[in-house]
Amino acid sequence: LTFLERHGFLERIGDAVRAITVTGADLPPNVSVSAVETLSPIVFPAHDFRVRSESRAPDDPREQAHRLHEEGIEATDQARDHDAELLLNQALSLRQEYDHAHAAAETLTALARLAYLQGDDANAIRRLESAAELLHSLRDDESLNVVRIALSRVYRRSGRFDAALSVLGDDGPAADLGMIYADRGDWEAAILAFSRPDQRDSETAHYGLSYALLCAGRPADALQ
Repeated sequence: LTFLERHGFLERIGDAVRAITVTGADLPPNVSVSAVETLSPIVFPAHDFRVRSESRAPDDPREQAHRLHEEGIEATDQARDHDAELLLNQALSLRQEYDHAHAAAETLTALARLAYLQGDDANAIRRLESAAELLHSLRDDESLNVVRIALSRVYRRSGRFDAALSVLGDDGPAADLGMIYADRGDWEAAILAFSRPDQRDSETAHYGLSYALLCAGRPADALQ
């Protein structure tokens, strides 16, 4: 993989390549920014909201929705955006009518990722906010945290840095916090975030720290 692929700037589909993230910072000459992979497939922690004794027939609308959702994810990963949107919207309609709210939230996040890959940040935000509302009502904090991180990344790409910081909180992932601070030019805050002890083995934090130190006028520190 190229640096841009490994760090989430590009996604390769066969011989085709499409961009999956941009930064909001104005870069100094000859300085390239490190990147967080901003919106990978959104996977919730494992939960089973079915009644344990429940069995579903193949023609159960919930099973149909599950198949449509999985086919929509596959189409997204193959860059078949039109097919993905049709499949996921069908899955969402069935899940909203027949299935648990957690299933609907799962498909909302899949639609959000598709919108993000298409460059439609407003739609991605709307989908993620709807998913967050459902997960909050379920008190599923683990899955809600996954959505919060994804939402912060879309806010960041759209230049809504205060919203991105607010949804993450001070205890958010250091790499995400660092990238937000870097994108708005708050280099000292970015340096603090990327320097957190839990980031010592993070390649993203390493590149982010070097970038922030360079932009803060500390090239000697960046080379250490």
